[in-house]
Amino acid sequence: MREVQSVLRGAGFAVWTDEGLEPGTPSWQAAIAEAIGQCQALVVLLSPSAKASVWVNNEVSFAQMHGKRIFPVLVAGEPTTAVPISLISVQWVDGRSGVRGAAAEGLRHALARQLGRGPVITFDWVTIPAGEFLMGSDWAKDPLTYYYETPQHKRCLREFRIAKYPVTNMQYGEFVRATSHKKPDLWTDGRIPDGKEQHPVVGVSWYDAQAFKEYQPDDHPEGNDRRTLRGGSWSSYSSVRCAVRDGNNPDYWNNVFGFRVVCLGD
Repeated sequence: MREVQSVLRGAGFAVWTDEGLEPGTPSWQAAIAEAIGQCQALVVLLSPSAKASVWVNNEVSFAQMHGKRIFPVLVAGEPTTAVPISLISVQWVDGRSGVRGAAAEGLRHALARQLGRGPVITFDWVTIPAGEFLMGSDWAKDPLTYYYETPQHKRCLREFRIAKYPVTNMQYGEFVRATSHKKPDLWTDGRIPDGKEQHPVVGVSWYDAQAFKEYQPDDHPEGNDRRTLRGGSWSSYSSVRCAVRDGNNPDYWNNVFGFRVVCLGD
């Protein structure tokens, strides 16, 4: 349950559980009744033991009586042994191969869709003040300098904002689901690997990153010029650069570096 709770809270949902309460006590029953009465939806983890539990069945019946939406997640057993008759016609999410992955991929999107929430993609922004920087390389200091990196010179940038962290698998997954864009080849069977929802998305090309930044997430200020910044080279070269792409190989992707979103002011 803690994995589901962590994923949903990370997606911006308010989650209540009975953790810390003694099951079966009057205070426990009163707390559950109050929580179900105030909630928008009830998430139920299904298993053979849960199906046999009087308390689980009572909670489901109480939620149904109050017209609450129920979102079952099958975590163990088969539908015939784990799904109670009261939920036989309710679509459930299969979490038997990984509860966290099921919560991130299936449950979270089902809740957002049924509760009237759109895809939520937000960023923790860092503001970089306007100023000068040295662009390019110097043959005298770096013998590996390429001809197109010279001459080294000063450039001035206006103030901009950059995402504090690279785009995560979960954020990229929201974009894929909303746009039907191609999923990264490094995902497992088209799904985010379990436990890597908050890892930087990798295995995407410059074109994929461009498509992501063109999608208008909630946290992108309207009217700002949105760009993508790669944390390393887009090419197959071994050197690491702070570059958007290698102009000769924009289709190339690697499995090492993620990318960030940059917003330039109006």
